[in-house]
Amino acid sequence: MLRDQGICQLCGKPVDTTSRSGKGVGKLYPTIDHIIPLSRGGGHTWDNVQLAHLICNSIKCDRMESEV
Repeated sequence: MLRDQGICQLCGKPVDTTSRSGKGVGKLYPTIDHIIPLSRGGGHTWDNVQLAHLICNSIKCDRMESEV
């Protein structure tokens, strides 16, 4: 999260680490996005992950960023 300065790398807006409740997390909660999805041969490596909102990562799913 420090590397990406708390900014979702998919939409460019800040993530919200406080959007957590007993019912789960909010759509702006931070997640790890695989730039090249694991299903497409990408690795779980530092240079293939980036910070993303839960909702942005869900929309991207297993597609490349250019396909979204």
